[in-house]
Amino acid sequence: MLDGWSEAFAVRSTRTTGGKSRTYAITGPVWPGTLPERVTQVKSDTAMVWILGRIYRTGMPADDAGVHVPQDKFSAVPRSAYRKPYTPPPAVQDAPIVARVAKMGLVPGRGFDPRKPGLLARDPYILR
Repeated sequence: MLDGWSEAFAVRSTRTTGGKSRTYAITGPVWPGTLPERVTQVKSDTAMVWILGRIYRTGMPADDAGVHVPQDKFSAVPRSAYRKPYTPPPAVQDAPIVARVAKMGLVPGRGFDPRKPGLLARDPYILR
């Protein structure tokens, strides 16, 4: 787990957990709440956190099915959704930049002809 400055603040693996399943609550530096039983707090120095997960496989096709077993057990949900059904909100953080580059002719799902002069050729400041 990396904090907002890309500093590793915690490592959880079969070597650190003994291969047993665990439930963690990753909290920011000033989170004041309490946690349910059997949930371990992992405190980050920043409110933003990166979680990088790796599952070892040998590269053999037979490994593929076995890799999905632990992958299917991973989840990340807000505290308010713990042990409840959860559907994440639609991802819209890219919408502003997608709208801006659409003005240049780069539109998701459509072809792009770099030989055709677009709005960028007429107005080089379009991305401002």
